[in-house]
Amino acid sequence: MTVFRTPILLKKELANFLKVPYGTMMSSLDATRMIRNYIINNKLLCSEYMVVPDNRMCIYLDLEHDKIISLTTLIKYICKSYIFINLNINLSK
Repeated sequence: MTVFRTPILLKKELANFLKVPYGTMMSSLDATRMIRNYIINNKLLCSEYMVVPDNRMCIYLDLEHDKIISLTTLIKYICKSYIFINLNINLSK
């Protein structure tokens, strides 16, 4: 199992944004897919690699409204929303 598929505890802010119960464990791959689907469904892409967060996403990311961010920056914000607990993952595979 890779680090991207290993279930990780979501911080409260991410759980709220994804509308899942606090204490939910989810792989970073699945959480990123849910956020990507949210962006697509709410038409938040302004170009292939840029996102205009809506009010709900601004609250989750603690961003100013009308700020445009790159997908790379978004991933950095998302990574801060995981609680890593001694996962013992073999990264050599």
